[in-house]
Amino acid sequence: MTIEELRKICKQHELYLTPGVNDKLFCNLRGFRNIANLEPYTGLKALFLEGNALQNVDGLPRLELLRCLFLQQNAIHDLSGLHCLPGLEVLNISTNHLEDLSGIVHCSALQTLLCSNNKLSSYESIAHIRHCQQISTLDLRENEIEDPEVLEIFAGLPQLRCLYLKGNPVVESIRSYRKTVISRLPGLTYLDERPIFDVERRCAEAWCAQTKSPPLSSFKRSSRSRSAGSIYRARAPFIRHTLLLSFPTSVSGLFHMAFSRQNARKKRHCERKKGDDWMPVGWCMQGCGWAGG
Repeated sequence: MTIEELRKICKQHELYLTPGVNDKLFCNLRGFRNIANLEPYTGLKALFLEGNALQNVDGLPRLELLRCLFLQQNAIHDLSGLHCLPGLEVLNISTNHLEDLSGIVHCSALQTLLCSNNKLSSYESIAHIRHCQQISTLDLRENEIEDPEVLEIFAGLPQLRCLYLKGNPVVESIRSYRKTVISRLPGLTYLDERPIFDVERRCAEAWCAQTKSPPLSSFKRSSRSRSAGSIYRARAPFIRHTLLLSFPTSVSGLFHMAFSRQNARKKRHCERKKGDDWMPVGWCMQGCGWAGG
């Protein structure tokens, strides 16, 4: 990262050739292996360094006005150079080789921290986040975090609103993961792939109030299933007996039932009209059961 290369970048993006006047600098996708010669760019508010071959951030000068730093898709394993950025609010260090976040302890103004796809694995590797009390968005997806106690760290961030943890073993190790996280973090409004609505929060808090009990919805569902099954088993003999009495078991039985009902109707009709000359004799005899043997 030479002075001449930085000047070419400014020309390419139609920025000012006077370094201190620029408030942004696009040094992304350049193959840079180190950070250097940025001292004159004192007015920077956004610095784009993603997609390079950086292994650390030691070359960063003290940039008092810098608010956004983009370092994703590098090979960074050390963040100790961030101490010179006291006003940093947005930091993207996703897709690097970080095993801990100790370098962010001096970034007290940090609000958005994106560090997915790294090698963070233990409680201690992310414990330094507690020094950044202004964090509202935290992305830790696709790491190797497996200690459920990390929820204590998140609970110590009063401004935390959005949390992304999917892709970590801890998601599988926490019982009823989503309910547990929501109940432990009362200020959270977005967890992983979807927002947290008031109804879901109330349900999670109600579930949490049940000490060592299964979720309320699951308990009710299983109780209903057991009750319905018990009732059916108890009444099964009676139901089968009723069905056998109510329905014929063959096609001939259907015809027999229909013919019997027809004869009964004709017989009642004959009794009402008995003595009338116009009544067909054959019909009456058939209805009374005399016809057809």
